[in-house]
Amino acid sequence: MKGEIHLQFIKISLIILLSIYALMLLIFSVKSGKTLKTLLLSALSGLAVMVAVNLTERFTGISIAVNGWTVASSALLGIPGVLGLLTVRLFF
Repeated sequence: MKGEIHLQFIKISLIILLSIYALMLLIFSVKSGKTLKTLLLSALSGLAVMVAVNLTERFTGISIAVNGWTVASSALLGIPGVLGLLTVRLFF
């Protein structure tokens, strides 16, 4: 029971932190005046890191399943989204 509560706390904390990051990314990209460029660069870097993680699976033993949710998380949240997916993968 105690471990289950701990994991639930970690899961909720990660969701809150990634949501704050997404909001900050949107605010900063709008303020920079280069909204589309900033968001596309973030999305491409997140997807590139996700591909890199999956290509190095043979050496590291760590991979991220490729489905709609993980691709959307990687594209919308960028590199922190991929790190969040890796963190969730390690705990669950």
